[in-house]
Amino acid sequence: MTTLERASHDSPQGAAQVARSLVRRSRQVRRLWSEQGSAAVANRVARRVVAGWSTTFAEPWPVARAHVLAADLTHPRSFPWRRVRAGTPLWINVIMTPPAAGSGGHTTVFRLISHLEAAGHRVRLYLDDVHGSDASWYAPRITQWWPDVEATVHDARNGLGDADAVIATAWPTA
Repeated sequence: MTTLERASHDSPQGAAQVARSLVRRSRQVRRLWSEQGSAAVANRVARRVVAGWSTTFAEPWPVARAHVLAADLTHPRSFPWRRVRAGTPLWINVIMTPPAAGSGGHTTVFRLISHLEAAGHRVRLYLDDVHGSDASWYAPRITQWWPDVEATVHDARNGLGDADAVIATAWPTA
């Protein structure tokens, strides 16, 4: 009996959840294939298979190769400063890895975002996932898991909007 058959036998909701997960994973594989090629997909599949056999398993480096290659520290970039009057709301971009429900580190970031929004600032949240998952899948979950947050959710691979401040929440997102 397949996973989908087992889930649909247990409940219609279980089957729908499995189907949504399969659709999300297929989008992830297509994106990985188009960005990194068939060898990267085969490598991921092989690592998953080997991970099931062994307890010692090396995770891939949590930074996109393109980001490392694009970082040219010999020519630091400078950005123009915008004068802001006191009381003027700021646009703030926050870059983070995709969250999981109840994650302590993510909850701390979302608390910070709530405080910034309560102070009148506008926040855009950019998800940076080296595994290629879809930011739009996380948007409703973020709303469900952290209902006080009003920030819009975007995929960091599509670039960042202009902002007065950018907060990278971990070294892979810097």
